[in-house]
Amino acid sequence: MKTDLYSYFKEIGIFRKNKNDIDLWQYYDSKQGWDYDSIDTVIDLLRRVRFFNRFDSDALRCMLAKVTMRRLERSSVLFFKGEEASIVISG
Repeated sequence: MKTDLYSYFKEIGIFRKNKNDIDLWQYYDSKQGWDYDSIDTVIDLLRRVRFFNRFDSDALRCMLAKVTMRRLERSSVLFFKGEEASIVISG
C-alpha cells in the first residue's frame, strides 16, 4: 500500500500546528457573523498574519464588517464572483 509523504509525516506527528496559526472560528457564527464583543481580539489575531499587519485597527474593523468566513474542503478550488476576493487564513 502506498502512502504519500504528507500523510505519513502527519501520522507520525512531524506536522504540528504552527504557533502562528490563528483560529478565528471561535469568534464567528456562520448565521450571525462576528461576535462584536470580540472584534478587538480578532483584530489582534489578524495582525499576526503578514498580509493584515499593514492595516490599522480601523481599516481591519471595516474589512471585518464585510467578511463572510467559509470553511472549504481540502483541495477545493476557489472561484471569484464579481467584486469578491478570497484570502486563505489557514490550510
